[in-house]
Amino acid sequence: MDLLPALARAFEDYRRNLQFIIPHLIKYLISLVAVALLALGLIASIGPTLLTPEGLERLFLGQEIPFGAIFAIIFGLLAFVLLYALLDAAARGAVIAMARESSLTGITSLATGLMGARQFWLSIFAYNLFLTVAVFGIAIFALVPLFLGGYGAAFIALFFAMILMAVLYAFTFSTPQFLVITEGSLLEGMKGAVDFFRRRYHSILGYGAVAALLYTFLLTVLQASITLQGLEEWSAQIFQYVYWALMDLILAPYFEMVKTYMAVREATSPSAASSPPPPPGG
Repeated sequence: MDLLPALARAFEDYRRNLQFIIPHLIKYLISLVAVALLALGLIASIGPTLLTPEGLERLFLGQEIPFGAIFAIIFGLLAFVLLYALLDAAARGAVIAMARESSLTGITSLATGLMGARQFWLSIFAYNLFLTVAVFGIAIFALVPLFLGGYGAAFIALFFAMILMAVLYAFTFSTPQFLVITEGSLLEGMKGAVDFFRRRYHSILGYGAVAALLYTFLLTVLQASITLQGLEEWSAQIFQYVYWALMDLILAPYFEMVKTYMAVREATSPSAASSPPPPPGG
């Protein structure tokens, strides 16, 4: 399915079935509980004597940081990042499974989402982990000239590293969709994503342009809201967190649906497996 029909079909199905939002809503609710537990653990490790204004001032200035607090902060943050990554993989698996069913039959249910979360969370998490490691590896390799003192070479390396990251993401960005659609391995999902990009690169680039324009608009609205309300630094920071959480809660399912609708039509097309990609300019 081309981009514009996928955008319209996904919007209509999303509007008629708001169950698509529930997997990401569950992700955020569990994350909030985890943050609350992390805060309680940190308070317990710091101790009541440092919860006074004078104690907090010494703590923030680094004058009195208990070893237990340092360990709790590091361990708690790592555990939270891992938990959020797993929850996000499960939520994406649920939404993609629901979108696959909705694309083929016009209806779906949370039972399908639960099945998708249970069946595909690990493979989607593995893809996210691969992408993260690859991006960090490319970034570290690009920064090597900077540590060697070659600022000009570092700038060129960083420029090409950004291009390489963009190409890597573009070729593999629909991997979660093909993991669910084909129910295959990570390599099979990535192969399907690469083939999809070769055949539908114009739709994928258009998807990226639409997403970039939308998020630029949302960022403009956010900055205008902060300026008009005259929020202070802490208030503005909290407002930004809430704003982006709500936007992600609303938009993440929709964009997963758009990608899934495009990928499902490509994967189920009789000519998808047999016909070669069109030649350049053809």
